[in-house]
Parts: sequence; C-alpha cells; structure tokens
Amino acid sequence: SVLADDQETPAELRDIHQPKSPMLWLLLAIAAIVLVAILLAVTIAFLVKKPSSELTPPPSPPPHELAIAALIRLKGSGLIEKRAFEPFYVKVSDILRTYIERRFGLDAPDMTTEEFMHEAGRSLILSPDQQHLVHQFLGECDLVKFARMEPAEETMHRGLESAQHFVEETRPG
Repeated sequence: SVLADDQETPAELRDIHQPKSPMLWLLLAIAAIVLVAILLAVTIAFLVKKPSSELTPPPSPPPHELAIAALIRLKGSGLIEKRAFEPFYVKVSDILRTYIERRFGLDAPDMTTEEFMHEAGRSLILSPDQQHLVHQFLGECDLVKFARMEPAEETMHRGLESAQHFVEETRPG
C-alpha cells in the first residue's frame, strides 16, 4: 500500500504536473556549456601566459660598456702587480677581440692577428690610425703569449690604457 500505516483514509490524489518546458532545459544546458568553456579558457590562458618580462629579456649593455667594465676589472685583478704576464695579456687580448667582434661584427676572437688585420684593412671599418694601434697592441700581446716576452709593469699599464683608448675612440655616437 502507498498509505502510511497510521493513515486510515487514502491521501488526496493530486493531478500530474506538466513537464518543464524543453526550451528551459536547452537554455540551462547551453549556459552550463558556455560557463565551462569560459572557465577552461581562463585557466588555459593563466597557465600559458608568461609575464612580459620573461618573454623579452632586458637589452644587453652596448659592447663598449662591457669592454670598459672588463678592462676595469682586469686592472683591479692584481695581475700587473703580480707580473702575471701571460694571464694578463691573454685576458686583455680577449677583451679587445670580443669588443671588436660585438662592435664591428668581425670574428676577431677566432682569427690570428694577421688574419684580423687583413680583414679589418679590407673592410675599412677601422681608420688607418686605429688599425695601427690594434696591430701594435695585438702584436705585443702575441709576443707575451707566444714568445714569452716579459714586459715591464709600466708597459702592461700602457697596454691596458691603449685597449681602453681604442674602445673609447671606436664607441658609437
């Protein structure tokens, strides 16, 4: 029986209600789908999007600033005072060659002094005075690195000043 045990009279029967409009169910389903799509799109955008600072790294300092900073560090390294000829001249030569590569686009670090001078003369990127200064400086570096020349401390200071002068003279603008 559908009656409860304590009821003696049958409950009043009610008429069946009309089903809800199918249009209402359709609208609710579309709204739910749109809501899920929006939440999914926001979640994906949040996970994929990186802050703009990560996408574009800050510009690197210009070559002349990097070279001057490296020459200042080298001057303070104590290699001149220790008379560490070869490490000093290897570093100062690398600094100058790297500067030339970054500033003028010549592959100076991978060229011999003679190859570099030939290329610099052919491309006309350096004035004759600048070419002479670089040729003299790199030649001095080569004598220390390969012929084991032991220059005076004053000569090492002048070499450092020559490198710095060259960088200052060839900086853009």
